[in-house]
Amino acid sequence: MRGIFSKNFIFITLLLAFFVFKSFVFAFTIDKSSIPESEEIPVYEDNQSSILKKKAKQEQINLFKKYLIGPSDVLEIIVWKEPDISREVTVRPDGRITLPLIDDVMAAGLTPIQLKSKLEKEFANYIDSPEVTVIVKSLASKRYYMIGEIAKPGQYAMDKPVTILQALAIAGGFTEWAKKDHIMVFRFTPKGHKILYFNYEDAAKGKNINDFFLKPDDIILVP
Repeated sequence: MRGIFSKNFIFITLLLAFFVFKSFVFAFTIDKSSIPESEEIPVYEDNQSSILKKKAKQEQINLFKKYLIGPSDVLEIIVWKEPDISREVTVRPDGRITLPLIDDVMAAGLTPIQLKSKLEKEFANYIDSPEVTVIVKSLASKRYYMIGEIAKPGQYAMDKPVTILQALAIAGGFTEWAKKDHIMVFRFTPKGHKILYFNYEDAAKGKNINDFFLKPDDIILVP
């Protein structure tokens, strides 16, 4: 009798333990279908910042398209399938470059595309259907100038497109008494000179970030 009771007790205990374990597992089981799939968190870009980036990029493209080769610029002239003719040349003070077969060619005052066309015409007298590529490797002929209350006044080579903010950084920033809200850029054009104004104080605060690309011979005055 005691043996039967003991067996029943053990059976009931195991049965209760099974139901308790099942309830425990059910309580901590999560229905995966109820969890929404992970979504990318949208990144919202400030509208003004986006417009400025697009404008700056377009200005940079336009600058390269209109770039005029000048003395001291370093050019890489590549003539397809003609390694003996292809080479790197420096524009002389008289604006000319020297290449095999065609000797001296005036390069100053031309855009890279214009010089490419000119060289292809010249080489056509010696090579069948020449294909020329002109790469400006160093824009040494172009400079801008920093004067006034700036840490390092002087002339700077424009060996790549430079914005007003970048120019101020390259020149080491301002002196103690600089009027950062009234920076002037003097620019000479065929119609005369004009003055562009830049407010560094506003730009530093994220207000009216009118950062723009400099042009050759620009003079930046920090009063």
